[in-house]
Amino acid sequence: MKNGPCPNKFQEGYVKIYQSNKKHRSTTYRYCCRKDGAAIKPIKLPISIPFILFMSNLYEVCQVVKDMATYIEEINYLRHRGIRTSFDGEHPNVYKWKSGLKFKYCYYVPLKQDCGSVIQLKRKARSSIITSPNFPRKYSDNLLCHWLIKSPKNSLIRLKFLKFFIEGRKKICPDYVEIRFNLIGQPGIK
Repeated sequence: MKNGPCPNKFQEGYVKIYQSNKKHRSTTYRYCCRKDGAAIKPIKLPISIPFILFMSNLYEVCQVVKDMATYIEEINYLRHRGIRTSFDGEHPNVYKWKSGLKFKYCYYVPLKQDCGSVIQLKRKARSSIITSPNFPRKYSDNLLCHWLIKSPKNSLIRLKFLKFFIEGRKKICPDYVEIRFNLIGQPGIK
């Protein structure tokens, strides 16, 4: 959200929500937005406390920020008699329907990157055990752990989960295991 003039290379825009279908009574949200670069390319920001960024109207994903975990949240405006709005310039992704409006935003928290390792499998040492930090007790929040498993050429890797508990609520799962293959940085299976 805008507070003062937009910085260099940012474009200004707004979303206006009219109160009770009267034009002279409205709330205007002003924004400074950029749309250069790709959301999946990590950016570094000089911040180490939680913050939010609104989702771009170009992407359905959060901008990747180095050393930060992200969660998608939303703000909903609902009216029984419908909602009138106007938009101009660059603004975040807004979903509009007859009686409502939804802004999606990304909530960022600092990561603790203090777990994981490189596991080198060999023809004679063909297995290894990976456990989450603090196992068998609950693991800490906001951890990003990476294990890189290397194996001899032309070998197959089989993953076997003996105990598997992931924290979550109905339809919301902030924790996950992602299995990537071939090149580091390639998207994998969640």
